[in-house]
Amino acid sequence: MDGARRETLAGRLVDGYELLRILATGGMGDVYLARHVKLGVQRAIKVICSNQRFDPKVAARFEREARVLARLQHNSIVQIVELGRLEEGWPYFVMEYVEGPSLDQMLESRGMMRVADALLVLAQIANALAYAHAEGIVHRDLKPANVLLRNGDLQQVKIIDFGLAHIIDEDIVRLTARGQLIGSPAYMAPEQARGVLEITPAADVYALAGVAYLLLSGDPPFTIRRPVELICAHATKMPPRLSERLADLPMMLDDLLFACLSKEPELRPPAGKLASHLTRLAREAAAEAMLDESATLVEPARGD
Repeated sequence: MDGARRETLAGRLVDGYELLRILATGGMGDVYLARHVKLGVQRAIKVICSNQRFDPKVAARFEREARVLARLQHNSIVQIVELGRLEEGWPYFVMEYVEGPSLDQMLESRGMMRVADALLVLAQIANALAYAHAEGIVHRDLKPANVLLRNGDLQQVKIIDFGLAHIIDEDIVRLTARGQLIGSPAYMAPEQARGVLEITPAADVYALAGVAYLLLSGDPPFTIRRPVELICAHATKMPPRLSERLADLPMMLDDLLFACLSKEPELRPPAGKLASHLTRLAREAAAEAMLDESATLVEPARGD
């Protein structure tokens, strides 16, 4: 987005909201921090990019993202407030504002997570995905940048950016061309890497395992830099087990994540089952961490 457009939209009033500053930019839309002039509440407002506003397919996908978000009412999924159009005709939608870092920002500032902390975050993501899948929606672009932590709190996860979401079994006009790659290369499921049109919930499970690798080891499943080679690796190769990078990893977690990275979608556990396993593992890891912390506080006995 060019500087002129930033300057033009910052300070504008949109349906009672003043656009304050850019929060994030993307290929389809830009997200602004906004404040309701009368109520004082802060929201996030996503406006379609100026260079995309004359493309009817992009506008349709943009408004479809709003409709998808409106269907999802879950504590770990960002909520939409309303949909509208600017005076110029550009579509926008208003969302709850989540103040806090994304997972990749948090890792950049704090480093890798402890197993107990990572499991706490992963269990919340899996539960949110299980809910979305039950509602017939696949995210298709789950990655650390699309997961926020409200005020940096590991217990307040929010998934954002359903712009590439797929509505299962809905009779709609196709917004994605056959063979077009959808998703982010570092977390792209094999079927996405192959350009398969019908993407199932299993793609989100694969991506979640990739996020787990990053949280726990500092790297995604494949550490290949060239995008073409990276996409080919997702399509044809199994990554190393996480236990090869991380010592003392619970065996059940290692097996579970490796199953989530299966090349065949039907071999991956559904998000609901994954959420149950991760929740149980999170509780066990938290209890173990508390025991370890308690042990360090005990002063060792000294002989006379």
